[in-house]
Amino acid sequence: MKYLKIDAQFENVDIVIEKLINNISANTNIDIHQQLNLWDLCEKMSIEDFISLKQNVYFADFLRLFSINIVNDVDSHTNIIEPEPEPEPEPEPEPEPEPEPEPEPEPEPEPEHCNLEVSQDKNIEGIFEHVKDEDSTISTINRNKAPSMSTRLDDLHLSDSYLKLIKRLRNVSLSNENFSLGETLGELLSLPTSRISNLPGVGSSYVKIFEDLKLLTQVSPENEKLEYTNSISSDSLQSCDTSNMRISLLGIDSKFTKPLEKYARYINVNDLSEHINEILNFDRHTLITLPHFGTSVVDKLIEFRGLIQDELQAIILGNINYKEFESTLIVPRKLDQLSLTQIERILLEDIDMYFDKLTFEEAEIVQKRWGFIEDKQTLEEISEKFGLTRERIRQKETKINNNFIRNMRLGQLMLWQFLEPKLNPDISINFKDLFLCFYSEKEFYEFLSLVCGQEKLIEYVYPEIDKAILNIYFVENGAPALINDIREYLDDLKLVEIRNIDNAIVTLQNQDSIMIEGQYVWPKQLGKAEATACVLVNHEKGLPWLDVAKIVNSNSYSKTSIQEARLEQTAFELPDYIFLSGKGIYKHTNFIDTDNIVLDDIFLNIMEYGEAVSRDVFHLGECYRSSNSLQKYDYYEIRHFVKHFGEDYGFYFDGRSQTDSVGLKKDFKSITQRDVIIDTMRRNEKPLTKPEIANLLKSKSLNHAGFYLDEMINSGTVVQVDRMLYTLPELAYANIDLNKYIGGINKLLQKYNKPVEPSIFRNELNYMFSSSYSKYFYASIARLYYKKEGWFRKYNLYSLKEIPFQSLYAVIDSVCNPSISINENIDVIQRYIAIDRSSADRALRNWHHQIS
Repeated sequence: MKYLKIDAQFENVDIVIEKLINNISANTNIDIHQQLNLWDLCEKMSIEDFISLKQNVYFADFLRLFSINIVNDVDSHTNIIEPEPEPEPEPEPEPEPEPEPEPEPEPEPEPEHCNLEVSQDKNIEGIFEHVKDEDSTISTINRNKAPSMSTRLDDLHLSDSYLKLIKRLRNVSLSNENFSLGETLGELLSLPTSRISNLPGVGSSYVKIFEDLKLLTQVSPENEKLEYTNSISSDSLQSCDTSNMRISLLGIDSKFTKPLEKYARYINVNDLSEHINEILNFDRHTLITLPHFGTSVVDKLIEFRGLIQDELQAIILGNINYKEFESTLIVPRKLDQLSLTQIERILLEDIDMYFDKLTFEEAEIVQKRWGFIEDKQTLEEISEKFGLTRERIRQKETKINNNFIRNMRLGQLMLWQFLEPKLNPDISINFKDLFLCFYSEKEFYEFLSLVCGQEKLIEYVYPEIDKAILNIYFVENGAPALINDIREYLDDLKLVEIRNIDNAIVTLQNQDSIMIEGQYVWPKQLGKAEATACVLVNHEKGLPWLDVAKIVNSNSYSKTSIQEARLEQTAFELPDYIFLSGKGIYKHTNFIDTDNIVLDDIFLNIMEYGEAVSRDVFHLGECYRSSNSLQKYDYYEIRHFVKHFGEDYGFYFDGRSQTDSVGLKKDFKSITQRDVIIDTMRRNEKPLTKPEIANLLKSKSLNHAGFYLDEMINSGTVVQVDRMLYTLPELAYANIDLNKYIGGINKLLQKYNKPVEPSIFRNELNYMFSSSYSKYFYASIARLYYKKEGWFRKYNLYSLKEIPFQSLYAVIDSVCNPSISINENIDVIQRYIAIDRSSADRALRNWHHQIS
């Protein structure tokens, strides 16, 4: 007959039941303001609500309060005996050099009734009987209850005489280095009887008991013999490749925790999860000699080694696939892939199993601090509930969190490896079940930050960035932009608040700052003047103000519309990017030919005119018409330079009364802005970006910085070594054989015998010289030495003979057909100029959208 032994934790039962009742009331329409017992409450529930109790965490907490133990009885319940508590470990006696012969112990008299012992294992293996027959000294065991040969000696449940035999042999092994009884029943019984009989201190009675134990195995069921036969040998376990295995502390019984922590401290590691081979090498003889390692600790370590061996055996035999997390004890260190569904399942299982290991108080604290199922609470609120200090609650929370990290089957690094590429706002949908467990989205991301070992992942997914962060990009490049170009631009900014570029783009889209259609991005929140510049960058000849206003308004580039009834002056006041190019006509400053403009020469001519007329104020138009040098340039470009750069040279501009007046200041500054830039570059080992250079100027203007850079690049004072980096030639080329690279460029110009775009220099010269420089680096060399070498140059095209095109885009306008494919157009372009396909592809895509 079987009996149930039930233990209940009455200390917390009222709190748990209160939570369960309140939860049922919140999720159903049942009125609980009347006196009910629990069955009455269940009777009032619908079938669906009743079935859903299986998934109710409060119902699970309620059931966990009750522990059930099954005990068996053969004759009557009076024969039921409770398992004796494990005795306190006694200090082992000092082994004697040679034990005195002792009288053979008489076998203990057996009781006339069956002696029943309850198994302590989670899976009850059976109750074994030891019966003393009056006519025979051979002991027998019920065939159906015989222990497996792979059973560890520490786990055997036999009669006292057999257990005393094992204890005696174990004591002998401690003083005899040449004798080992093994760790399993099979290893013990594999010893010959003669080996036992020759041991000092083991009399004939013990030898007889050993022989009896051997006979018992002969009546074991056939399947038990087969199980032992098919088991994996110790050598096979030792040779098993465990390099990708680690121990999950989640699957470890709490009784092993302190012994394992003690051994970890001994070998100076945080824990043993990454040291599975260390555990497989546990040896009782060695462990017992360690300082402060008593018998109880050693027994637990050896028992744990057995658990690992059993789990490895199941893995080797194919009964468990640890890479699919079928084991709670051994898990993989690394995996090639893991789906979000699998990750969510593992995390939920880990949380559930970890909470089972916590005390009621610990579970309450962590649930309230995580906002998991419970409402999120502060340290102060929880400290008041438990009557503890705020600091004590914080310490408990830290300990619980750290232990959870150590208990996770997925390590933090591996979890982050799988989550980082997929961590975007959709993660709450992909992790729906896990997400719904948390009080709010903030708590959900705090949990992910904890388990991934990262800081504030909610800011990773929803970065706090300036809505206008892309405005300058659209002002300088127009619209639409390729999304890959936007990614590259944001990456170049190196902003600490942007940890994931795609999440930043999604955030800007959600803020309505941009609109994304396929591969293209459009601005939606530009200022009026920014929107004007965005339009003008695609119109080389400029546009009347009314046309600009209509394009801006029809595309909704600006936060507010530009007036179309009259000229709205503020919509055209962005001097870094917009200038008046005629009566009512405006252009983008990108179309000023800065390659052929030297500001020093322009202002020298103006100064000479001012000195010639001997007036402090004069009309710019008069000055322009009187100077052949100034008339080489467009008047409105001269006007733009004087208006926005004049102060650096001692001139003041006033064009508000429809006449462009210039005030002359005879004394130049002792140091020019150009001198400041050069001096700063010389003092910096690394190249400077355009924003860094602009910050050196009085105006802080990027456009002013651009003009200075263009002028200094043309004069050979400065070179551009990468997309956004500038430095002095002596610094840029300090570590290279410059003549070799100039010669390489010359060979390529001879090879192609047509205009060459710098992408060709990059591809072929990097290969030729085993270098890794950007195309901007090679372009800087070509631009600096093209006149000296007798090359021809048009913008970014170089050749040994006259170039018939003004720029790459002029080539595209002349030879490409928008009705054919991009690849076909690339083939056409490459007939006229040498350019790699990726650079041509990007230029063609921008051209397609400009003409549309």
